[in-house]
Amino acid sequence: MKEAILFPYDISNIHLLMHQDMLSDFRISGVVSPNSWGYADEDAGRILGIDTGYMVRSSFEGLIDQCECVLFCESYLELPYESFLKEYIEYIAQKGKKLIFLGEYEQHCEEIKDIAKHYNAEYEFIIKKDDKKYEEMYCYKMKDIPVPIITVIGTNERTNKFDTQLSVGKFFREQGYKVLQIGTKGYSNIFDMIAYPKFMYNQELSTTNRIQQFNYYIHSLCIEQKPDVVILGVPGAAFPMDNKFHNNFGFHNYLVSNAILSDYTICSIPYEDYKEDYFNYLSTHIKYKYGYNINCFIIANQAIKWDETDNSEKIQYLTLDKETMNRKCRHYLDKNYPVFNIFDSKLNTMLTHSILDELYSNSDEELM
Repeated sequence: MKEAILFPYDISNIHLLMHQDMLSDFRISGVVSPNSWGYADEDAGRILGIDTGYMVRSSFEGLIDQCECVLFCESYLELPYESFLKEYIEYIAQKGKKLIFLGEYEQHCEEIKDIAKHYNAEYEFIIKKDDKKYEEMYCYKMKDIPVPIITVIGTNERTNKFDTQLSVGKFFREQGYKVLQIGTKGYSNIFDMIAYPKFMYNQELSTTNRIQQFNYYIHSLCIEQKPDVVILGVPGAAFPMDNKFHNNFGFHNYLVSNAILSDYTICSIPYEDYKEDYFNYLSTHIKYKYGYNINCFIIANQAIKWDETDNSEKIQYLTLDKETMNRKCRHYLDKNYPVFNIFDSKLNTMLTHSILDELYSNSDEELM
């Protein structure tokens, strides 16, 4: 178990702290964030109203000598490579610490390798990979998946899908079930998951071939690993948000929904003041577009700032605290709408037990 520092930290990386007991190779010993991001000298979960026990630092001083590696993670906030990040990579390499990259750093991959080699430092890029033995393993006839599948989708990006996948997977493992889990992050494998396969992004494969191959891929993994349940996160958003932000038109939901049948579907949505009939409308829309029966919703800790988004090339978000989300969830739960907050332990327990109850009630045989 390697002692690791997490950098550059923002709230999008809180799952690495909240679920570090699921990390197979690392123990987070420190958290560093640029001073200008507003996280320094506060608990890493302050903005959510959560106590993580990690005080965020604005520098590596006093931490770097106590760690074995630095985990360079993805973040909502952008950090310029040439004017900022490169300097930190060189500093850490000089210190002889291993550089581990969890995000999409391919653009600078060769330069990072040269820096590491110059200082004789180890480096690793943890990215989605395809298992060679599953390549081209599709056939015309689709396979029935022999175990229940829990699917996690989102109507937009930044809707806590990965946090949901981790929480649900942890629950089933703690209940003693064997879990096969396909995660939406490229570094999902550090959490005892399998990253959503790279061939699903391969534009040289036809849409039909990707659907067939994904079906055969999941079936083959089930035959090989013999899980009790599959938890599948679907990358990307389910729909275009508008004519400007098309979210790849929900393409991966189209692929996945044609490849497998979901037994329980969780839909993550941005925080918003939804009218109560919206949930029925959304469930119906998703049902007829993808065939998913939506069983419950997750209210995310991100709200879209519509006015700023209208004048921006990127969707602008506001991060909300746990209690604000809880009030919204309780409002809908009181009216019998299954809406949950993944960051609240009580609501999370309600969610996970409702999944288990639903799978039991729909199964001819109990989960073994």
